[in-house]
Amino acid sequence: MTAWKIERWLAEVYKEEGALIDAWGPLSARELVIVACATLDVALAEILSLRFVDDANEATDFLGADDDGRAPAGSFGARIQLAYLLGIIPKDAVQTLRALKKLRNLMAHRVGAGLLGEKEQACLEQFRSQAQAAVPRVDNPPVLEAIIRESRSSEQAASFIILVGCLAIHSALYHDMQGMKRLPLYSPRTAPPQPQRS
Repeated sequence: MTAWKIERWLAEVYKEEGALIDAWGPLSARELVIVACATLDVALAEILSLRFVDDANEATDFLGADDDGRAPAGSFGARIQLAYLLGIIPKDAVQTLRALKKLRNLMAHRVGAGLLGEKEQACLEQFRSQAQAAVPRVDNPPVLEAIIRESRSSEQAASFIILVGCLAIHSALYHDMQGMKRLPLYSPRTAPPQPQRS
């Protein structure tokens, strides 16, 4: 029997948005990117497992939830793609999650990485676009617009844009998960009838 070893999103990681802001707010830019990425990664693993047939061993092996990154869906990138292909997340979320993944790799594998570097700023464009789309829905649009502009020159503003983007995805995943049900195991007795040949 294969054991699920990675963190369980809802049982161990998930927090309401306010608690996440409290937990993530004081983090450095590097820590924020890595922790937000890890949180969304385990969220996708758990949500994907709900879309599979009820076979915990196969799901755990396939998702790499046994800490095996060599599994077919054991990486953040594979989970993003699979979640999109199964209709769990929309294309804009895919683009934001891929930008976060690229940003995480830059932050984790470079000694002097920060959010103001050229490559990091290229990743942040997706977060700025996401924030810009939200401007008409916020109480004080000029403040958000100023933060978006400042995210090009202020690491604090850039961190805020990432925080808001990750919280939006986190919240959407949680609310979508509430309505998901496991797929039933296939059985020849429940298979749809085959078309009759004439």
